[in-house]
Amino acid sequence: MVCQAEAPSVEEAHQRWSGRATFIGVATGGRSADFAQFVAEHGLTFPQIDDANGEVFDRFGITVQHAVVVIAPDGSTRVMPGAVDRPALERILADVAT
Repeated sequence: MVCQAEAPSVEEAHQRWSGRATFIGVATGGRSADFAQFVAEHGLTFPQIDDANGEVFDRFGITVQHAVVVIAPDGSTRVMPGAVDRPALERILADVAT
């Protein structure tokens, strides 16, 4: 599962970028209990949203379960469907946070 593979690197990025970027996990299409268990198992410390009704996904035009959305300080957004590896995530954050 992509989320399981990415969880550690996203948590690490959340820790490194604390105060310069805000991370929010969003899940849709599953049981809330499974979502809570995933968060606990991976020790995720950033806020999480259970988007059961799909409002967040719809807001950003996300059509696949896994995607990354970066909202820049100027309000512009960048939506990347699929997995984002650690180097790509770092490049994106560096571009937006500077």
